[in-house]
Amino acid sequence: VNRNGPIAQFVEQTKVNLAPRGYGRSSYRFAEIVQVGRIPVYMFNDFSWAAYEGTPAAITEFGFHSQLGDAVRLVEGIQAVVKNDTELNRRFQKVKEVRQLYTYGGLIQQIELFFADPLGPSGGYLRCAKVPDSENRKRAIL
Repeated sequence: VNRNGPIAQFVEQTKVNLAPRGYGRSSYRFAEIVQVGRIPVYMFNDFSWAAYEGTPAAITEFGFHSQLGDAVRLVEGIQAVVKNDTELNRRFQKVKEVRQLYTYGGLIQQIELFFADPLGPSGGYLRCAKVPDSENRKRAIL
C-alpha cells in the first residue's frame, strides 16, 4: 500500500472502511484497509471468502462482514462498536496484530507453514474449504 497516496490518506482519517467484494470473491481493498491499520467492512452477496476464517486472524476478530441483504444489522453493529471506545480500541489493536498476515510476505509465510504441517497445529492460519455451490457456478456447469 502506498501510505502517501490520496486513498491511503483518506482511509487513515476514518475508523471503519467499506471493502465490498469486487469481480472476484474478495477485493484488494480489504487487505489495503488492514495494512493501513483500519477496520474493514467486508460485504458479499452469497458466501464469505474472507481470509483466515476460524482463526485468530479472521475478520470476525477485528472487523465486520455481512451479506449484502443484511445491511441494517451490519450498520447497527458498526454503530455500536464506534460508540464503545473499549471495543473500538480492541479492534484497532487486533488489526495491528494481524496486518502482516494481509501482506504478500505474510501470505507467503502462511503458505510455507501450511505446506510444512497441512493439518497440524503448526500449519499456520490457512484453511481448505469446499467451493460452495452458487447460482453462477450451477449455470456454468449446465
